Amino acid sequence: MSDYFPGEVLIEILSKLPAKSLLRFRCVSKSWSSLISSSDFITTHLTHSTTTPPQLLIKHFSLTSNQENYSLYSDSSATLENPLYFKCPFKPRSKTFFRLVSTCHGLLCLSDDLFGYAYTLILWNPSIRKYFTLPKPRVCFDTHGPYMFSLGFGFDLKTKDYKVVRIAYLQHKPGSWEPSAGVDSLMYGTEKGYLVPPEVEVFSLSTGSWKPINSNVPPYNMVEYCWSSVFVNGTIHWLGYSHRKDRDHSYCNVIMGFNVGDEILKDINLPKLLVYAYPLNLSISVCGEMITVFQYDNRLKSKRCYVWIMKEYGVVESWSKQFTIEIPGLGRGVSLGFRTTGELLIARSDGKLVLYNPKSKGVKKKGIRGGRDSYYVGNYVESLVLLDRGSQMDSYDEAMFEEEPNISGEDGAMADLLERNSFMHYAFAAVFLNH
Repeated sequence: MSDYFPGEVLIEILSKLPAKSLLRFRCVSKSWSSLISSSDFITTHLTHSTTTPPQLLIKHFSLTSNQENYSLYSDSSATLENPLYFKCPFKPRSKTFFRLVSTCHGLLCLSDDLFGYAYTLILWNPSIRKYFTLPKPRVCFDTHGPYMFSLGFGFDLKTKDYKVVRIAYLQHKPGSWEPSAGVDSLMYGTEKGYLVPPEVEVFSLSTGSWKPINSNVPPYNMVEYCWSSVFVNGTIHWLGYSHRKDRDHSYCNVIMGFNVGDEILKDINLPKLLVYAYPLNLSISVCGEMITVFQYDNRLKSKRCYVWIMKEYGVVESWSKQFTIEIPGLGRGVSLGFRTTGELLIARSDGKLVLYNPKSKGVKKKGIRGGRDSYYVGNYVESLVLLDRGSQMDSYDEAMFEEEPNISGEDGAMADLLERNSFMHYAFAAVFLNH
Protein backbone atom coordinates (compact mmCIF):
# COMPACT_ATOMS: atom_id res chain seq x y z
CA MET A 1 0.00 0.00 0.00
CA SER A 2 2.82 2.38 0.87
CA ASP A 3 4.25 1.83 -2.63
CA TYR A 4 1.53 4.13 -3.95
CA PHE A 5 2.55 7.05 -1.70
CA PRO A 6 5.81 8.96 -1.40
CA GLY A 7 7.33 8.47 2.06
CA GLU A 8 6.66 12.02 3.23
CA VAL A 9 3.00 11.81 2.14
CA LEU A 10 2.53 8.54 4.02
CA ILE A 11 4.06 10.05 7.17
CA GLU A 12 1.79 13.10 6.86
CA ILE A 13 -1.30 10.90 6.60
CA LEU A 14 -0.36 8.51 9.40
CA SER A 15 0.69 11.27 11.79
CA LYS A 16 -2.88 12.61 11.84
CA LEU A 17 -4.40 9.30 12.93
CA PRO A 18 -5.32 8.37 16.52
CA ALA A 19 -2.98 6.19 18.54
CA LYS A 20 -5.33 3.20 18.55
CA SER A 21 -5.35 3.04 14.74
CA LEU A 22 -1.58 3.41 14.54
CA LEU A 23 -1.03 0.54 16.97
CA ARG A 24 -3.09 -1.70 14.72
CA PHE A 25 -1.37 -0.45 11.56
CA ARG A 26 1.95 -1.70 12.88
CA CYS A 27 0.70 -5.15 11.85
CA VAL A 28 0.48 -4.12 8.17
CA SER A 29 4.15 -4.73 7.52
CA LYS A 30 7.57 -4.62 9.14
CA SER A 31 8.31 -1.32 7.43
CA TRP A 32 5.13 0.26 8.82
CA SER A 33 5.86 -1.10 12.28
CA SER A 34 9.40 0.30 12.12
CA LEU A 35 8.14 3.68 10.90
CA ILE A 36 5.37 4.09 13.49
CA SER A 37 7.67 3.01 16.35
CA SER A 38 10.51 5.33 15.35
CA SER A 39 11.37 8.32 17.53
CA ASP A 40 11.07 10.70 14.56
CA PHE A 41 7.52 9.58 13.80
CA ILE A 42 6.54 9.72 17.48
CA THR A 43 7.71 13.35 17.52
CA THR A 44 5.85 14.15 14.28
CA HIS A 45 2.65 12.59 15.60
CA LEU A 46 3.01 14.55 18.85
CA THR A 47 3.39 17.79 16.90
CA HIS A 48 0.06 17.17 15.18
CA SER A 49 -1.61 16.18 18.46
CA THR A 50 -0.52 19.35 20.24
CA THR A 51 -2.03 21.55 17.51
CA THR A 52 -5.51 20.11 18.11
CA PRO A 53 -7.67 21.18 21.07
CA PRO A 54 -6.72 19.13 24.15
CA GLN A 55 -9.16 16.97 26.02
CA LEU A 56 -10.00 17.57 29.66
CA LEU A 57 -8.79 14.84 32.00
CA ILE A 58 -10.62 14.35 35.29
CA LYS A 59 -9.27 11.80 37.74
CA HIS A 60 -10.87 10.84 41.07
CA PHE A 61 -11.29 7.95 43.44
CA SER A 62 -14.93 7.01 43.06
CA LEU A 63 -16.89 6.33 46.24
CA THR A 64 -19.44 4.33 44.22
CA SER A 65 -16.98 1.94 42.55
CA ASN A 66 -14.11 2.08 45.09
CA GLN A 67 -11.51 2.55 42.39
CA GLU A 68 -9.62 5.27 40.58
CA ASN A 69 -11.52 6.61 37.58
CA TYR A 70 -9.92 8.53 34.73
CA SER A 71 -12.27 10.23 32.30
CA LEU A 72 -11.65 12.29 29.16
CA TYR A 73 -14.06 15.00 28.02
CA SER A 74 -14.24 17.25 25.00
CA ASP A 75 -13.36 20.56 26.61
CA SER A 76 -14.82 22.56 23.74
CA SER A 77 -18.37 21.35 24.37
CA ALA A 78 -20.81 23.52 26.28
CA THR A 79 -21.41 20.73 28.79
CA LEU A 80 -19.09 17.99 29.94
CA GLU A 81 -20.94 14.94 28.70
CA ASN A 82 -20.20 11.52 27.15
CA PRO A 83 -16.70 10.99 28.52
CA LEU A 84 -14.30 8.22 27.59
CA TYR A 85 -13.18 6.30 30.67
CA PHE A 86 -9.99 4.34 31.13
CA LYS A 87 -8.69 2.14 33.90
CA CYS A 88 -5.75 2.68 36.18
CA PRO A 89 -3.99 -0.70 36.02
CA PHE A 90 -1.64 -0.01 38.92
CA LYS A 91 -2.40 -0.75 42.56
CA PRO A 92 -1.15 1.70 45.18
CA ARG A 93 0.08 0.39 48.49
CA SER A 94 -2.87 1.98 50.28
CA LYS A 95 -5.34 0.27 47.90
CA THR A 96 -6.95 3.64 47.27
CA PHE A 97 -5.38 6.06 44.79
CA PHE A 98 -2.18 7.50 43.39
CA ARG A 99 -1.24 11.15 43.38
CA LEU A 100 -1.33 12.38 39.78
CA VAL A 101 1.62 14.79 39.82
CA SER A 102 1.05 16.21 36.33
CA THR A 103 0.43 15.32 32.70
CA CYS A 104 2.61 16.17 29.72
CA HIS A 105 2.30 15.05 26.09
CA GLY A 106 0.01 12.16 26.94
CA LEU A 107 2.15 10.94 29.83
CA LEU A 108 0.74 10.76 33.34
CA CYS A 109 3.20 10.97 36.23
CA LEU A 110 1.85 8.87 39.12
CA SER A 111 3.26 8.73 42.64
CA ASP A 112 2.31 6.37 45.46
CA ASP A 113 3.15 8.85 48.22
CA LEU A 114 -0.14 9.74 49.83
CA PHE A 115 -0.13 7.27 52.72
CA GLY A 116 3.38 6.77 54.10
CA TYR A 117 6.82 6.27 52.59
CA ALA A 118 6.72 4.61 49.18
CA TYR A 119 8.97 4.98 46.17
CA THR A 120 6.70 3.95 43.31
CA LEU A 121 6.88 6.55 40.55
CA ILE A 122 5.39 5.71 37.15
CA LEU A 123 5.23 7.45 33.78
CA TRP A 124 2.15 6.04 32.06
CA ASN A 125 0.75 6.54 28.57
CA PRO A 126 -2.81 5.14 28.71
CA SER A 127 -3.40 5.67 24.97
CA ILE A 128 -0.84 2.99 24.06
CA ARG A 129 -0.85 1.05 27.38
CA LYS A 130 2.85 1.51 28.02
CA TYR A 131 4.57 2.66 31.17
CA PHE A 132 7.97 3.27 32.69
CA THR A 133 8.71 2.68 36.38
CA LEU A 134 11.32 5.04 37.75
CA PRO A 135 14.23 3.67 39.81
CA LYS A 136 14.33 4.31 43.54
CA PRO A 137 15.55 7.84 44.32
CA ARG A 138 18.60 8.56 46.45
CA VAL A 139 16.82 10.15 49.42
CA CYS A 140 14.87 7.41 51.20
CA PHE A 141 13.65 6.74 54.73
CA ASP A 142 16.07 3.84 55.32
CA THR A 143 19.11 6.03 54.54
CA HIS A 144 18.03 9.52 55.63
CA GLY A 145 15.30 9.03 58.25
CA PRO A 146 12.00 10.99 58.24
CA TYR A 147 11.47 13.51 55.46
CA MET A 148 8.79 14.99 53.26
CA PHE A 149 9.02 15.63 49.55
CA SER A 150 7.30 17.15 46.54
CA LEU A 151 7.44 16.29 42.85
CA GLY A 152 7.20 17.96 39.48
CA PHE A 153 7.04 16.69 35.90
CA GLY A 154 7.89 18.46 32.65
CA PHE A 155 9.45 18.38 29.19
CA ASP A 156 12.86 19.67 28.13
CA LEU A 157 12.26 21.27 24.74
CA LYS A 158 15.98 21.51 23.98
CA THR A 159 16.82 17.83 24.40
CA LYS A 160 13.28 16.43 23.82
CA ASP A 161 13.51 14.72 27.19
CA TYR A 162 10.97 14.16 29.97
CA LYS A 163 12.10 14.90 33.51
CA VAL A 164 10.79 14.34 37.03
CA VAL A 165 12.01 16.61 39.83
CA ARG A 166 11.99 15.45 43.45
CA ILE A 167 12.55 17.96 46.28
CA ALA A 168 13.12 16.24 49.65
CA TYR A 169 13.15 17.97 53.04
CA LEU A 170 15.00 16.09 55.79
CA GLN A 171 14.05 16.54 59.42
CA HIS A 172 16.46 18.16 61.86
CA LYS A 173 18.92 15.68 63.38
CA PRO A 174 17.50 12.47 61.88
CA GLY A 175 19.01 10.37 64.68
CA SER A 176 16.51 11.85 67.14
CA TRP A 177 13.54 10.13 65.54
CA GLU A 178 14.19 6.89 67.44
CA PRO A 179 11.29 6.01 69.80
CA SER A 180 13.41 6.68 72.88
CA ALA A 181 13.53 10.35 71.86
CA GLY A 182 9.80 10.75 72.50
CA VAL A 183 6.70 11.40 70.42
CA ASP A 184 7.56 15.02 69.69
CA SER A 185 10.93 14.04 68.30
CA LEU A 186 9.32 11.32 66.20
CA MET A 187 7.37 14.04 64.48
CA TYR A 188 9.80 16.94 64.26
CA GLY A 189 13.34 16.03 65.28
CA THR A 190 14.85 17.72 68.30
CA GLU A 191 15.01 21.16 66.70
CA LYS A 192 11.58 20.73 65.08
CA GLY A 193 10.87 21.28 61.43
CA TYR A 194 12.67 20.45 58.20
CA LEU A 195 16.14 21.28 57.02
CA VAL A 196 16.60 23.86 54.27
CA PRO A 197 17.80 24.00 51.62
CA PRO A 198 16.25 20.69 50.54
CA GLU A 199 17.81 17.80 48.64
CA VAL A 200 16.94 18.07 44.93
CA GLU A 201 17.10 15.21 42.44
CA VAL A 202 16.18 15.08 38.74
CA PHE A 203 15.21 11.97 36.80
CA SER A 204 15.77 11.98 33.04
CA LEU A 205 13.83 9.54 30.88
CA SER A 206 16.60 9.54 28.27
CA THR A 207 19.19 8.31 30.79
CA GLY A 208 16.83 6.34 33.02
CA SER A 209 18.55 7.61 36.17
CA TRP A 210 18.46 10.25 38.92
CA LYS A 211 21.08 12.93 39.47
CA PRO A 212 21.44 15.46 42.28
CA ILE A 213 21.13 19.23 41.87
CA ASN A 214 23.56 20.78 44.36
CA SER A 215 23.93 24.41 43.29
CA ASN A 216 21.70 27.41 44.01
CA VAL A 217 18.97 25.51 45.86
CA PRO A 218 16.81 28.15 47.61
CA PRO A 219 16.12 27.79 51.37
CA TYR A 220 12.34 27.53 51.11
CA ASN A 221 9.97 25.05 52.71
CA MET A 222 6.81 23.58 51.19
CA VAL A 223 3.55 22.61 52.88
CA GLU A 224 3.62 18.90 53.63
CA TYR A 225 1.16 16.69 51.72
CA CYS A 226 -0.86 19.65 50.37
CA TRP A 227 1.68 20.71 47.74
CA SER A 228 0.91 20.83 44.03
CA SER A 229 2.98 21.72 40.96
CA VAL A 230 2.34 23.16 37.50
CA PHE A 231 4.44 23.09 34.34
CA VAL A 232 4.37 26.41 32.48
CA ASN A 233 6.86 28.11 30.15
CA GLY A 234 9.37 25.25 30.35
CA THR A 235 9.43 25.50 34.14
CA ILE A 236 7.91 23.48 36.99
CA HIS A 237 6.42 25.66 39.73
CA TRP A 238 5.58 25.09 43.40
CA LEU A 239 4.57 27.36 46.24
CA GLY A 240 7.28 27.78 48.85
CA TYR A 241 7.63 29.72 52.06
CA SER A 242 10.15 30.80 54.66
CA HIS A 243 9.64 31.82 58.27
CA ARG A 244 9.89 35.53 59.01
CA LYS A 245 12.60 36.11 61.57
CA ASP A 246 11.01 39.29 62.89
CA ARG A 247 7.75 37.62 63.93
CA ASP A 248 6.62 34.31 65.44
CA HIS A 249 4.40 32.08 63.28
CA SER A 250 4.59 34.40 60.27
CA TYR A 251 5.61 33.47 56.77
CA CYS A 252 7.00 34.84 53.54
CA ASN A 253 5.61 33.06 50.46
CA VAL A 254 7.16 32.74 47.03
CA ILE A 255 6.84 30.62 43.89
CA MET A 256 9.76 28.24 43.37
CA GLY A 257 10.52 27.47 39.73
CA PHE A 258 12.71 24.75 38.21
CA ASN A 259 13.71 25.32 34.59
CA VAL A 260 13.63 21.84 33.08
CA GLY A 261 16.10 22.71 30.32
CA ASP A 262 18.74 24.59 32.31
CA GLU A 263 18.03 22.62 35.51
CA ILE A 264 18.21 25.82 37.55
CA LEU A 265 15.93 26.83 40.42
CA LYS A 266 14.59 30.38 40.54
CA ASP A 267 12.12 32.56 42.46
CA ILE A 268 8.97 34.21 41.14
CA ASN A 269 7.40 36.84 43.37
CA LEU A 270 3.78 36.75 44.49
CA PRO A 271 1.56 39.85 44.85
CA LYS A 272 1.92 41.63 48.20
CA LEU A 273 -1.43 40.36 49.49
CA LEU A 274 -0.21 36.77 49.13
CA VAL A 275 3.37 37.15 50.33
CA TYR A 276 2.47 36.99 54.04
CA ALA A 277 -0.60 34.74 53.76
CA TYR A 278 -0.85 31.49 55.71
CA PRO A 279 0.84 28.92 53.39
CA LEU A 280 -1.76 26.20 54.01
CA ASN A 281 -4.41 28.54 52.56
CA LEU A 282 -2.67 28.77 49.18
CA SER A 283 -2.49 26.38 46.22
CA ILE A 284 -1.06 26.74 42.73
CA SER A 285 -2.77 25.91 39.45
CA VAL A 286 -2.84 27.05 35.84
CA CYS A 287 -5.36 28.88 33.65
CA GLY A 288 -4.44 28.34 30.02
CA GLU A 289 -0.74 29.19 30.06
CA MET A 290 -0.97 31.52 33.05
CA ILE A 291 0.03 30.65 36.60
CA THR A 292 -2.89 30.80 39.01
CA VAL A 293 -2.98 30.86 42.82
CA PHE A 294 -6.07 29.97 44.83
CA GLN A 295 -6.25 31.75 48.20
CA TYR A 296 -8.70 30.30 50.75
CA ASP A 297 -9.91 32.30 53.72
CA ASN A 298 -9.51 29.17 55.87
CA ARG A 299 -8.44 25.90 54.25
CA LEU A 300 -10.18 23.71 56.83
CA LYS A 301 -13.57 25.48 56.65
CA SER A 302 -13.55 27.87 53.72
CA LYS A 303 -16.41 30.20 52.97
CA ARG A 304 -14.68 31.80 50.00
CA CYS A 305 -11.69 31.41 47.71
CA TYR A 306 -9.89 34.22 45.86
CA VAL A 307 -8.48 33.50 42.41
CA TRP A 308 -5.24 35.25 41.44
CA ILE A 309 -3.71 35.06 37.94
CA MET A 310 -0.29 36.20 36.71
CA LYS A 311 -1.15 37.51 33.24
CA GLU A 312 2.44 38.06 32.10
CA TYR A 313 4.89 35.35 33.07
CA GLY A 314 7.46 36.45 35.65
CA VAL A 315 6.10 40.01 35.96
CA VAL A 316 4.95 40.61 39.51
CA GLU A 317 2.96 43.70 38.49
CA SER A 318 0.78 41.54 36.23
CA TRP A 319 -0.78 39.65 39.15
CA SER A 320 -4.51 40.30 39.34
CA LYS A 321 -7.25 39.10 41.67
CA GLN A 322 -9.74 37.90 39.05
CA PHE A 323 -12.76 36.88 41.10
CA THR A 324 -13.96 35.40 44.39
CA ILE A 325 -15.64 32.01 44.71
CA GLU A 326 -18.49 31.78 47.20
CA ILE A 327 -20.55 28.61 46.90
CA PRO A 328 -22.53 26.54 49.42
CA GLY A 329 -20.64 23.52 50.68
CA LEU A 330 -17.15 24.80 49.84
CA GLY A 331 -15.86 24.07 53.36
CA ARG A 332 -12.68 22.02 52.95
CA GLY A 333 -13.32 21.86 49.22
CA VAL A 334 -10.62 22.24 46.59
CA SER A 335 -10.49 24.46 43.51
CA LEU A 336 -9.10 22.10 40.86
CA GLY A 337 -8.61 23.92 37.57
CA PHE A 338 -10.11 25.74 34.61
CA ARG A 339 -11.85 24.67 31.44
CA THR A 340 -11.12 26.45 28.16
CA THR A 341 -14.59 27.99 28.56
CA GLY A 342 -13.41 29.79 31.69
CA GLU A 343 -15.48 27.62 34.03
CA LEU A 344 -13.75 26.36 37.17
CA LEU A 345 -14.00 22.79 38.45
CA ILE A 346 -14.34 22.50 42.22
CA ALA A 347 -14.46 19.51 44.56
CA ARG A 348 -16.79 20.55 47.37
CA SER A 349 -16.26 19.60 50.98
CA ASP A 350 -18.51 16.55 50.51
CA GLY A 351 -16.42 15.38 47.53
CA LYS A 352 -19.01 16.29 44.89
CA LEU A 353 -17.62 17.80 41.68
CA VAL A 354 -19.22 21.03 40.48
CA LEU A 355 -18.68 23.52 37.65
CA TYR A 356 -18.51 27.18 38.68
CA ASN A 357 -19.13 30.00 36.20
CA PRO A 358 -17.24 33.12 37.38
CA LYS A 359 -19.38 35.46 35.27
CA SER A 360 -22.84 34.25 36.26
CA LYS A 361 -21.70 32.75 39.59
CA GLY A 362 -23.79 29.75 38.63
CA VAL A 363 -22.98 26.24 39.90
CA LYS A 364 -23.64 22.97 38.04
CA LYS A 365 -23.34 19.55 39.60
CA LYS A 366 -21.57 16.88 37.56
CA GLY A 367 -22.94 13.78 39.28
CA ILE A 368 -19.46 12.72 40.44
CA ARG A 369 -18.50 12.16 44.06
CA GLY A 370 -15.03 11.10 45.02
CA GLY A 371 -12.40 11.40 47.68
CA ARG A 372 -11.77 15.13 47.87
CA ASP A 373 -7.99 14.79 47.82
CA SER A 374 -8.06 12.26 44.97
CA TYR A 375 -9.12 14.72 42.27
CA TYR A 376 -6.96 15.94 39.42
CA VAL A 377 -8.01 18.16 36.52
CA GLY A 378 -5.77 18.98 33.56
CA ASN A 379 -5.37 18.94 29.80
CA TYR A 380 -4.63 15.71 27.97
CA VAL A 381 -3.36 15.07 24.44
CA GLU A 382 -3.07 11.65 22.89
CA SER A 383 0.47 10.62 21.92
CA LEU A 384 2.78 7.72 21.11
CA VAL A 385 5.39 8.72 23.69
CA LEU A 386 6.94 5.58 25.27
CA LEU A 387 6.07 3.46 22.22
CA ASP A 388 9.80 2.97 21.56
CA ARG A 389 10.59 2.16 25.20
CA GLY A 390 8.99 1.21 28.50
CA SER A 391 6.92 -1.83 29.43
CA GLN A 392 3.86 -3.08 27.57
CA MET A 393 0.63 -3.75 29.44
CA ASP A 394 -2.36 -5.90 28.50
CA SER A 395 -4.17 -5.63 25.19
CA TYR A 396 -5.19 -2.15 24.15
CA ASP A 397 -8.90 -2.93 23.81
CA GLU A 398 -9.19 -3.38 27.57
CA ALA A 399 -7.74 0.06 28.24
CA MET A 400 -10.62 2.33 27.31
CA PHE A 401 -14.37 1.98 27.45
CA GLU A 402 -17.36 4.25 27.18
CA GLU A 403 -19.24 3.58 30.43
CA GLU A 404 -18.13 4.18 33.99
CA PRO A 405 -17.06 0.80 35.39
CA ASN A 406 -18.39 -1.19 38.35
CA ILE A 407 -21.09 1.15 39.60
CA SER A 408 -22.47 0.08 42.97
CA GLY A 409 -23.78 1.65 46.15
CA GLU A 410 -21.58 4.20 47.88
CA ASP A 411 -19.10 2.78 50.36
CA GLY A 412 -19.65 4.78 53.53
CA ALA A 413 -16.73 3.13 55.32
CA MET A 414 -14.32 4.11 52.54
CA ALA A 415 -15.67 7.66 52.50
CA ASP A 416 -15.09 7.92 56.26
CA LEU A 417 -11.58 6.50 55.92
CA LEU A 418 -10.60 8.98 53.22
CA GLU A 419 -12.07 11.85 55.22
CA ARG A 420 -10.12 10.87 58.33
CA ASN A 421 -6.90 10.53 56.35
CA SER A 422 -7.46 13.88 54.68
CA PHE A 423 -8.07 15.64 57.98
CA MET A 424 -5.00 13.96 59.49
CA HIS A 425 -2.81 15.15 56.62
CA TYR A 426 -4.07 18.72 56.89
CA ALA A 427 -3.64 18.67 60.67
CA PHE A 428 -0.04 17.45 60.40
CA ALA A 429 0.71 20.09 57.79
CA ALA A 430 -0.69 22.77 60.09
CA VAL A 431 1.30 21.48 63.06
CA PHE A 432 4.56 21.55 61.11
CA LEU A 433 3.82 25.08 59.89
CA ASN A 434 3.48 26.26 63.48
CA HIS A 435 6.82 24.84 64.66
